[in-house]
Amino acid sequence: VRVMEADPEFEVRVAAVEELGALGPAVKDDPAATTALRRRLSDPQVKVRAAAAAALARLQKKPEKPAGNRP
Repeated sequence: VRVMEADPEFEVRVAAVEELGALGPAVKDDPAATTALRRRLSDPQVKVRAAAAAALARLQKKPEKPAGNRP
């Protein structure tokens, strides 16, 4: 969270946002994570804003069940 809020390089902020978003629903109840992602929606760099929007969408998805042995 600190990296995506403070790093001057937008590529680093994008990577941090994407990594947090990759955790998906596992962090949706973490107020620090969701607040930090929402703050990135107003980042000066458009790529960071887009990554934050995608990450927030991933947090809201329900975990997919494996397509294993369905009867």
